[in-house]
Amino acid sequence: MSSTNELLKDLSAKLEAANSQFNAKAEEELNEAKKVGGLSAETKASVDKLAVELNALRESKKK
Repeated sequence: MSSTNELLKDLSAKLEAANSQFNAKAEEELNEAKKVGGLSAETKASVDKLAVELNALRESKKK
């Protein structure tokens, strides 16, 4: 049972870290868009990748 709890704690920590990264990148993207009137392809790709990873972690936590 403790192994399950440890796995859940680890997954929760990873989810929180991914969420923080995603929020930071999303904020960066919004600031960039405001400055230049659009997004760079690099920033958009980075945020999209983090969104996919975050969603995968969220789905893993539900199981």
